[in-house]
Amino acid sequence: MTDLIAHITEKARAAKTAAAMLAVLSTAVKNRALRAMADAVSAHAADLVAANARDVEAARRDGRNAAFVDRLTLTPKRVDEMAKGLREVADNYANLLIPPEQERTEGAA
Repeated sequence: MTDLIAHITEKARAAKTAAAMLAVLSTAVKNRALRAMADAVSAHAADLVAANARDVEAARRDGRNAAFVDRLTLTPKRVDEMAKGLREVADNYANLLIPPEQERTEGAA
């Protein structure tokens, strides 16, 4: 259990560091990164589904319940939805950060 706590603590620290680094990036850079992630997910969809099938089989062997297995399972459609979701965030990133009542004009600070 101590190893697990150390692992989680390490990952949390790394995430905090990454968040600070991402916070200073421009929206354009963040959007390019999101689109690149979406492209990578789409390009490697078959690999993701195949790797996930091994995880699903292991979950079944370990006696996980059907609801767990269903949430774990990636299908081509689910992978496509993941990529689509990344693109939607990129396309709407500014709208997610700025309340509608505060319209931002191009080039405004």
